[in-house]
Amino acid sequence: MKSHIQNIEIEKGNPFANCKLGREKYAQLLEAIVSQYNDGCVMALNGKWGTGKTTFVKMWQQYMQDHGFKTIYLNAWENDFVEDPMIEFLGELKKLSSRNNKSFKKIISAAGKIAVATVGGLAKGFLESRIGCNTMNSISEGIKDGVDETQNLLQKRIDEYNNQKVGLVEFRKCLSNYIESQSNGKPVVFIVEELDRCNPHYAVKVLERIKHLFDIPNIFFVLSIDKQQLAHSICGFYGSDKIDATEYLKRFIDIEYELPELDYDLFVQYVCEQYEIEDVGYSLLYSAFKNEYVNIQEFINDFTRAKNLSLRQIERWLSNFAVIMKMNCFPNQVYYSDAILYMLYLKIFDSETYGILKKHSLGKQDLVDRLESVLKLESVLKSESPDSINRMTILAAKILKIYFADSNEQLLQYESKTAENNEVFFRLTYFDKKYMTKILSNIGNVNITMPKVCEIIELFIGFKTE
Repeated sequence: MKSHIQNIEIEKGNPFANCKLGREKYAQLLEAIVSQYNDGCVMALNGKWGTGKTTFVKMWQQYMQDHGFKTIYLNAWENDFVEDPMIEFLGELKKLSSRNNKSFKKIISAAGKIAVATVGGLAKGFLESRIGCNTMNSISEGIKDGVDETQNLLQKRIDEYNNQKVGLVEFRKCLSNYIESQSNGKPVVFIVEELDRCNPHYAVKVLERIKHLFDIPNIFFVLSIDKQQLAHSICGFYGSDKIDATEYLKRFIDIEYELPELDYDLFVQYVCEQYEIEDVGYSLLYSAFKNEYVNIQEFINDFTRAKNLSLRQIERWLSNFAVIMKMNCFPNQVYYSDAILYMLYLKIFDSETYGILKKHSLGKQDLVDRLESVLKLESVLKSESPDSINRMTILAAKILKIYFADSNEQLLQYESKTAENNEVFFRLTYFDKKYMTKILSNIGNVNITMPKVCEIIELFIGFKTE
């Protein structure tokens, strides 16, 4: 049994061959965009955490290489211990050429002229040298010496500023010549990943370095980010949530591309295949009555779309589910797999509702009201499709049966083999009364209880896919 989904193999010549989300079309579009910006550009490739940006970016990088572009990939989060991101930028750029490239040596020489010490460090050393003053005379002499030295420091900083301006021009010229010699007539694509996970100081420094030092022709920077998270970092850097981080980012980012929403159906199908969910025998959860069933993938799709789950969240949910079922935690209860899957979903994504059901203190009507409210808002409301509504009705019926399995609570007004002679013992606002009655009439007795379901879920919820 697999403990996690293996990394997707990225093939040279066909990098999207194993893509499960149909994203090659976006790679084609991005290539067209890059080709239009020979004068240099910074693009934000925006997508929320856990939506597969890293996999897409690595596929796209190979795609661009296959089409003759030189590319650089930098995981900023893995390198945010470096004091100045210029160092790692130059380190990655050096890989474009041979070790002894003379034009790159000129870049290093020019870079040295714009790397200067801070005034704060010099001032600190000066004050430390005067810390032993303990008489009025020595203090007076110290002040006089301090004024003189401050003047010298100020002049030194002015000279350094002028040298930096000259050095910056020289650096950008050397860098531009180097990139032009390495670009094959196409922009060099410099991909920066995980910037939104870096410490705020480093994240802002990266943006500043890109804008002020590396904004030259033939370099196309791609910042693969969750823009909202990066905005939080900027607010953290300035120590205020009143900063308009979106406007701030516009100073550094020329264009933005929002990675389109996931194709949940494709990914759910892929995850189910990887965890061999179908092989366990519960892909189709047949009811005890004729022609009524729940397709497990369609059931999962209802919730992933409604809750906008990320790829990581979907995998976590289904990996835990696969372990629970394959360990045979609920013998002979395949028929209730959708209810077990839903309780696991609540445990991970809706702890409030899970806690209420676990407490096991609701009456029939209170439980029905709760289920109607939650299932309508989370799953059915966004589609209103008859199939989805039916799946949710079946689920609600199974939850009711499990919840009251260890009590004498009556869910139907009559006991009869014919559903038409029965009637539910509670009010329904959203679900169809006749359909609910039909399901409850045919489910029969249950030998699985809500406390047992919660106990098993909490036993296995710590299973990790990483």
